[in-house]
Amino acid sequence: MLKALLKKQFLEMWQAFFYNRKKGTARSAGSTALYAVLYVFLFLTLFAAFFGLSSGLSPLLLPEVGLTGLYFSLISLIAMLFGVFGSVFSTYSMLYLAKDNDALLSMPIPPSYLLFSRMVVVFFMGAIYVLPVWIPAMAVYAVTCGFSLIPLLCQLAVLFLLFVFVCFLSALLGFLVAIIASRLKNKSIIVALLSLGFIALYYVVYFKALKIFTSILEYSTAIDAFLVKRLPFVAWIGSASSGDGLSLLLVALIVVLLFALTYFVLSKTLIRISIRSGGERHKVARADKARASSPASALLRKEWRRFFGSATYLLNCGLGVILVLLAVGAALVKRQDVLVVLNDGALSLFAPFLLYAVATLPLAMNAPAAPSISLEGNTLWQLKSLPIPTFTILSAKARMQMLLNLPFGILASVSLGLALGLSPLDVVFVMLANAAFLAFAAYFDLSAGLRHPMLDWTSEVYPVKQSGAVFVSTLVVPLFAIVSAVPGAICTWYLQAFPTAAYFAGVAVTFFALAALSRHWLKTKGTKIFESL
Repeated sequence: MLKALLKKQFLEMWQAFFYNRKKGTARSAGSTALYAVLYVFLFLTLFAAFFGLSSGLSPLLLPEVGLTGLYFSLISLIAMLFGVFGSVFSTYSMLYLAKDNDALLSMPIPPSYLLFSRMVVVFFMGAIYVLPVWIPAMAVYAVTCGFSLIPLLCQLAVLFLLFVFVCFLSALLGFLVAIIASRLKNKSIIVALLSLGFIALYYVVYFKALKIFTSILEYSTAIDAFLVKRLPFVAWIGSASSGDGLSLLLVALIVVLLFALTYFVLSKTLIRISIRSGGERHKVARADKARASSPASALLRKEWRRFFGSATYLLNCGLGVILVLLAVGAALVKRQDVLVVLNDGALSLFAPFLLYAVATLPLAMNAPAAPSISLEGNTLWQLKSLPIPTFTILSAKARMQMLLNLPFGILASVSLGLALGLSPLDVVFVMLANAAFLAFAAYFDLSAGLRHPMLDWTSEVYPVKQSGAVFVSTLVVPLFAIVSAVPGAICTWYLQAFPTAAYFAGVAVTFFALAALSRHWLKTKGTKIFESL
């Protein structure tokens, strides 16, 4: 039984190489080979990146410094973080949200067998992320300190223990995510916030990497003492990698005990948490007065529920809001520095156009209307069967995008414009031009969704990220924003008294006219296209 479960899990693990989930068909030999080459390229890129990182820490290995333990301790921390970052969410999905959970749990299979088969795959997934970190570190050590058999064997043993420890951490965090998710009504917002947190952490570390390396090398002795006193487990990993047998034994004992305890707890709770994570919550019926609403309002609420009900949809079609808020916050906090830059030379002439770009371009990427038709998928017939005018259905999708973007466009235009000292007239007309552009963008994105539908998807990732509508929207809509600002910026360069307020008034009128034309197209030809889908 266990052998069959392991075989099934490994086949699923490598399924992406041989099976196209988008089309639901087997990949050709050429496609499989190309897929494998891309993965090998990615793997080699990671090796090169972490080789550079290890080289940056190599001064710790020099005999006059003598901090080999600290070197491997830091590398082990990076390996743990990278391994957990790469596998924690897939671990949660694999253990508790697998599509075959109900079928397998209903069979006379011990939960410990099912858990073990999936933990083995988690182990290999963690190993895939740890290897590109640890192997380059071993290579840098061999180059700097020379080859020695005992340290090599100890480093290989520590590598295996890191595989097990990352598996333990991923399983533990997946367990905690499952407990939290089983008690939440809207899990997508939590997933989106966690994803944004990881992205923010990545960029903070990326941009501050040089400063971090400098600080580590400057305060290496103090950091080593801190690890020995506060994080002895990490310090023991460093000592074990340097060839200390006692530290290696302590690390192995701790890792095995932690993994065994976690495995025992997960095997006892797998069924209960899987049912709570995958199933629907029991709802108690409650008598209440029904509130009547118009079809347009009901359809708009449906669009909002769909948007906030999917982390993929929310992240890919709502990230522009975060970018606008970050830009507004950064400009307000660094207002004096921004004013110094703007007042230095001719750049102050372009302040209204910079405001227009900040308030417009990030929100141009917010295009939930583009994949909204495709996301209906095989339930599209339900919308078409409703006794509601087709244009009412379409306009709800466009209105949702406008209501998502317009408040933040107004916030950015007003707050940044006044903070940067622009005239109220410029601020008002930049705000109007931004609002007109966002209205046009909503109708244009919806039109793209009608012209390039993808209704046969097997995962919502495909219509949200890879559909033709999203490609057209991402490519064309920001281009409209840029083209609308360039002539005015050129005129401002040659005519310092150029009336920017009047120019943006013209931009607003133009985009309102384009929005009206797009709306008319949706009401006539667009409805016919929708009805023929």
